[in-house]
Amino acid sequence: MGPMWTEGERDAKSVSRTDDSKGLFLLLSSLSLLLLLAMLWLLFFLLEPRLSSLDGRVTTAVGLAFTLAGVMAAALAGSELLSAASGVILLPRFLSRNCATRFLLPLSEKLGGLMGISADRVKGAFLEFNNALIAAGALRVLPGRVLVLLPHCLQKSDCPQNLEGDIRNCADCGACAVSELKQLLSQCSVHSRIVGGGRFALQTVKEFNPDAIVGVACERELVAAVREMKRVPVLAVTNWRPEGPCRNTRVVIEKVEDALRILLKDSKSECTMH
Repeated sequence: MGPMWTEGERDAKSVSRTDDSKGLFLLLSSLSLLLLLAMLWLLFFLLEPRLSSLDGRVTTAVGLAFTLAGVMAAALAGSELLSAASGVILLPRFLSRNCATRFLLPLSEKLGGLMGISADRVKGAFLEFNNALIAAGALRVLPGRVLVLLPHCLQKSDCPQNLEGDIRNCADCGACAVSELKQLLSQCSVHSRIVGGGRFALQTVKEFNPDAIVGVACERELVAAVREMKRVPVLAVTNWRPEGPCRNTRVVIEKVEDALRILLKDSKSECTMH
């Protein structure tokens, strides 16, 4: 589902957690939008002398087309940014998701690259933005309709226990985060599955057909999941990679707990670690 790590990237370590808030994505998106509008204006300014030699109606029509394109882009992106900032959804969910993933994120990644901000950091900020939009949508999901997808790399690489995709098979040795997640998820009464990549995650989603997903993975896999899930909202929790991608990764349990609370607001399940 997501892009593969290159050989060089596999050596890169996320030594400490990054906690970039949605504010970074809001900033990059706003700047990107302003630059896009400036480029549209500049393009029209460069074309205008040639257009003026034609019928005046052509110049008017082209000017209106540029203006309409700029207004539409500003309206869509602005509604997204206001929704995340204010907690009030201003666009239908399908339009909101497509605007964010297909339009705002690519622009923000390009601008972030020019500013020396890594693509993974921008993706992480986007995922916080995505979570804010879902929280603003006031979803109410029953525990049995929530699916939690966990990466196999959370399990200690030298652990002899065969989990077989089921967190309940954890022996609770406490060497990794799996035992804490097992305790949390058992209290919430939600479905969960440990998967080994995007393809298996999609198969699992088809199997359970959930109303909402909480996904734990790297930024790349999570962004791909948000893009791929046409109908199901994905609350994203990024992992922490002290030994590089796909090996002995870690997760902040409280972030998984917070994601579940967003979805289970009206549920009687007690998603709280004791």
